[in-house]
Amino acid sequence: MKNILPVVDRLEYAERYFSYSPDHSESVKEARRLFDDCAFSACSKKLKKIPTVDQLMEQLVERLKGKSVYKTINRIIKEGKVDPIDRIKGLSSLLTHAMIEMHDNPEYAAVAKVVLERLNSLVYDL
Repeated sequence: MKNILPVVDRLEYAERYFSYSPDHSESVKEARRLFDDCAFSACSKKLKKIPTVDQLMEQLVERLKGKSVYKTINRIIKEGKVDPIDRIKGLSSLLTHAMIEMHDNPEYAAVAKVVLERLNSLVYDL
């Protein structure tokens, strides 16, 4: 039997962040049914249709084009050598936008969590 731990992790992620998503809730239910039926390969294929946190982050940053936060986030991503305070301000704005996005797309809670963890780490390291 193949290692099913990656499937378990991905299913857990999908159920946590996509169960209430208008676009993905049916896929999550189907993936759970497939998993419960021990159809792990089919479950894995179904789960690959659900965006990862990185994909959601890319979508969010793309939606921010034209806003001042976009320039800051882009600098952080591309240059990496941004002043810690500017990095904190940029991530704080990104967190705000992730929270706003959650009104219509609850799966953005996954993005908010990642951004908040990074933000907390940066503030703690000041």
